Amino acid sequence: MDDEWNYPIPEGSIVATNLAALKGESITEVTRWEEDEWDMYVGASQDVPEEEIRIVPFATMLGIDKSLEAAINLQVEKGLWRENGNDPWENWEEEC
Repeated sequence: MDDEWNYPIPEGSIVATNLAALKGESITEVTRWEEDEWDMYVGASQDVPEEEIRIVPFATMLGIDKSLEAAINLQVEKGLWRENGNDPWENWEEEC
């Protein structure tokens, strides 16, 4: 928490995520909607109940899972997915 911010995104970037992700389950879906806003969910975003969604700093998510660094380079309105936390990230477009 005291480290200098060395990422090419705004330090105040935020993430909408679900409680399962905050409890340590592997995030399987990531999308970037604005320059400083992402969604990162365990499971499909459309299946996440609204009452389980939380807004947290991007830095918090990196602290939970370093593999989320891949999301830093996403273009706005692009996404990544994976079957589980051990799988490599894949681009959304390739599977749509």
